[in-house]
Amino acid sequence: SSQFGIKPRGLGATLRPWPQPDPPHDLPRAMVKTVSRAERGTHLKFSVKILKTVRSFTPYTPIKYGPNPKFLGSKSFDRYKGYMGARTVGEALHRGSKVLDLCWELVRGHFKLLPVSKARAKLRNMSAKDTKKVEEMLKKTPAPRGLAIPIDDKDAEKELDKEEQWMAGKLRLIAATAKKLGVELEEETRDDLQEDGIYEIADTRNGRFVADKLAQSILKEVKAGGKVTDAHATEVLTSLAEGVGGGGE
Repeated sequence: SSQFGIKPRGLGATLRPWPQPDPPHDLPRAMVKTVSRAERGTHLKFSVKILKTVRSFTPYTPIKYGPNPKFLGSKSFDRYKGYMGARTVGEALHRGSKVLDLCWELVRGHFKLLPVSKARAKLRNMSAKDTKKVEEMLKKTPAPRGLAIPIDDKDAEKELDKEEQWMAGKLRLIAATAKKLGVELEEETRDDLQEDGIYEIADTRNGRFVADKLAQSILKEVKAGGKVTDAHATEVLTSLAEGVGGGGE
């Protein structure tokens, strides 16, 4: 989680708690409007265990899907219908599944991992080129967001838990400040935002929105006879911080 990282928090770093938000600045309510689009949920977060399991998959990993759990008439229902007959991970991806679908559906038990037989499973209706494409998709299985050490490290789960607690503190601070300033926060997935050509995650985008409005309120105070202080600068930068500032030494 360090797109703006100045000091990455590696293994063993000390995470300082986020400060409690100060009383609101004297600023008329300002609203950041969000683009209206179909809601498809918030950021998907998976455990180290789930992601390590999916990263271990090959095109030949045998699986068995259950009944279609998606909403009838939805695009996801039709897409699941297209790959639910797959007998291997490779067939599922070739028929329209995605790596994140594998994570999501593994967590919810929508498919089962079958015992691996001595004879390698056959990939039905797939060419060598198709198999190669699936292998490349599996190589791009993401590591958990915010994990500053390799996912295979023995301390990965502990480090991720520490990072998520730190991030939760940041998000609570941003939410409280946004409420005071009248900033409407986004709760959309990376895919939702990218459909509109926005290549930021919602958390980073929200932090920027809050920092912008906070800076405006401080400048208003200065024009009224106040003075920009180090505390003001820290307050604004805290909203922007993602893996920096309050994060560690």
